[in-house]
Amino acid sequence: MKSDEARGFALIGSGAVLLGTASILVRIAFPISALEVAFGRLAVAAVFVAAIAFFRSELRGWLGDARPYSLFGAIMALHFITFVGSLALTSIAHSLSIVYLAPAIIAIASVRVLGERLRPLQIAGIVLSIIGIAVLTGFERTLTLRMLAGDVLAFASAVFFAAYSIIGRIRRASMPVFAYTSRVYVWAAIWALPFALYGAFSDFDPSDYTWTRVGAIALSGLLPIGIGRTLYNASMRYISATKTNLVATQEITGGVILAAILLAEIPSATSIIGAVINLAGIFLVILGGRPLRRPSRRR
Repeated sequence: MKSDEARGFALIGSGAVLLGTASILVRIAFPISALEVAFGRLAVAAVFVAAIAFFRSELRGWLGDARPYSLFGAIMALHFITFVGSLALTSIAHSLSIVYLAPAIIAIASVRVLGERLRPLQIAGIVLSIIGIAVLTGFERTLTLRMLAGDVLAFASAVFFAAYSIIGRIRRASMPVFAYTSRVYVWAAIWALPFALYGAFSDFDPSDYTWTRVGAIALSGLLPIGIGRTLYNASMRYISATKTNLVATQEITGGVILAAILLAEIPSATSIIGAVINLAGIFLVILGGRPLRRPSRRR
């Protein structure tokens, strides 16, 4: 493994640890509405990365990039809104597992959009990882309309996640990480604001806003998005979007472990087996070789 690729895996590995805190912090923030939580997370992340971009003089040309990045931000906002909404309706393991079907979508899109060609061992790893995610989810004895709605939102989140990842892969090839993330996060927060206002006006209860819940929203914006997602975007300069997202699937493992410790959502034996299968699939993708088209190294 060359130094650039090793750097990419180190970045996304660190990011995956922080991403694993997201679902727990979001759950702690409930019963504040999912729309308000999603906006709060994005707003904190936007302020954090924009401040860093300002001190690094990476905000130049911000207004000139408004049109494309408003679209990218809308896609990111929809990813987080649907993700938080799914967590309000179903289990953490179930929601995360469905959301991380995104690598399969990305693998297909990368062939057409990015000109990447995956080798047989990598394809086998992707299939194995998806199988592991399915096993990790487990089999529900009953499927309620509430759970079904959560499944639909999680799948929608996966689609938006895949689109956001492909866009990041393209844009990050020629743009500094904080210049890119500041634009996307700020626009995502702007797009999420009307949804938050709707959530607040439709069912607002001031007593929901305790210090613990507000703190959970702030941390869920800073750690998994402001830092974790920034590391995620930084890694895509060095490795493919497919590999980045397969490593990022360890958010599932981290989320399940933290749910067991903090929320007493004890994972079943099936869930543990699924996590191991998923990890094996990721190793196959990493060891299977690089795509034929390499990312740009312009800085």
